[in-house]
Formats: sequence, C-alpha cells, structure tokens
Amino acid sequence: PEAPGSRKKIVRLPRPRSKWGVSYNLTAANFVDNAVGSPAHWLVWFQAAGAPAEEGQREAWEGAARELQGKVQFGTVSRWERAKEILEAVGLPNQTISSGRPVLLFPARPLWGRKADKVKASKWLSLPGDRKELVATALGLFNDDSARLVFSIDNTAPASSIQAWLSDGSEKPRLILFPSKDLAKVPVLLQALAIEYGHLLHFGLAKRSDKKFGEQMSVEKYPSVLFLTKEKSSGQMGISSYDSALNFNAIARFLDGSTRLVEKNAAQPTSSPHDEL
Repeated sequence: PEAPGSRKKIVRLPRPRSKWGVSYNLTAANFVDNAVGSPAHWLVWFQAAGAPAEEGQREAWEGAARELQGKVQFGTVSRWERAKEILEAVGLPNQTISSGRPVLLFPARPLWGRKADKVKASKWLSLPGDRKELVATALGLFNDDSARLVFSIDNTAPASSIQAWLSDGSEKPRLILFPSKDLAKVPVLLQALAIEYGHLLHFGLAKRSDKKFGEQMSVEKYPSVLFLTKEKSSGQMGISSYDSALNFNAIARFLDGSTRLVEKNAAQPTSSPHDEL
C-alpha cells in the first residue's frame, strides 16, 4: 500500500530511440497510464485467448506502428493477459472481446482533457487486413479539430500574423515549424505534437514562401523548428533553435527531457513515405 499523502507513480512507456514507431506490450500494470493516461491516439489490439494471431496480422500491425513513427501509438494485450480485468480497470466492464472487432481505439484527448472522456469515446474496430489499411485508419484519426490546435502563420493577413499570435496574452512557449515547402494542410507531425504537448506549448506553422519572416527569425535551413520563449526580466521573446532530428520521437524525447516544459509526473526517458516537411 502507498504511504498516506503519496502520489501514485506513473508508469509511462519509453519513447523509441529511433524515428520509427513501435507496438508496445500492454499489461495490467501499464495499460491505464498509457492508453488512457496519455493524450495520444491509441490503437490497442486485444489478442484474446483462443487461436494465436496469424503471422501476417502481426507483421501488418508492427509495420503500421513503425511507419506511423509514434504519431499514433500502437499496443497489444497478449492472449495471456487478463484482458477483462484491464477493461474493468479503465471503466469498461462487461465488454466482450470479439474476434471480428479486436482493436480498441482510445481517441486523443487534446490539452489533456479528462481520462473519463477518452474512455467514453473509445470504440471497437475490426483489424484491418494489411499494413496500408492500418496506416490509413491511423492517419484518419487526425482531423480539423486537431489541426486547429496549430496556428497557421500568414503575415499577409493581420488576424493570422505572428504579431496577432504573440499578442494573445499566453505565457506558454511557442514552437514554430518552418517547412521546406508551403503546406496546404497542417502536417500530422505537428498535430500529434500539439495533442501531446498542447498543454505546455503553443504550436505554429509558417509558410516557406514567407522568406522575410524566415529571415526575421534567423532561419538558416528548411525544414527547421524554432522555440519562442518570453524572457521574464524584459518581456521580450527569445528565439532558440531545435537542432536534432525532425521526427515525432526525437522532438518528444527533447520535450520530455526539458524540465521547464514537462509536468512533474511525465516520464523521462531519414525520410519516410509520410514525411510531410
């Protein structure tokens, strides 16, 4: 038993050390803190007792997790785990795990909404037939709601200018992506980061064609990520560059390790067909 007044230790699964995503092994000990406790989209495959999963199914699942590079989290509950107990622990009692619909989606809770809302919005899905279908299902979870978490900077429009964004009164640091080309849509990378870290940072997307803005921000290469932080003493915005790899896992590890940006309970710890930058 925990000592009176102690805080339950959060068991967060480690970020991969590469850009590729993984499918995590979920157990009764880590399920709630990750699939429900983190803000990210989670797809969880319950491999209920019975016939073992086919090799092709496992390869498709693990391949899709790898290709999504952490922007959507994948997990499996093995056929040896007490699946019903796990579901009861997250507030989903009396659930029947069907061989036809064995994947449980826990949709994202942006800005760290309530865990109960994430559980309430969960739903069972069939297991897509191949890797491409799984990837399409996962990418389809990103929509206008998550895109609105990112401010599209357009300095030709006063309401969308950098000045308008910085004058909203918020003290949060800002992360700005300067892509290698103008993007018609907010990239999934930024949407996933905004879901995971929107309670700590504001996220912005610049235009590659706005060369003057890039020069003002001292951007030396494209794509690039810059951080803007307000200096307490002067009230001025300080600019710092992010110099590591531009993929979800690398940026997430950087943010997880930045004690100024991460809540106390958070765990510390190249191109692809879906690189959009």
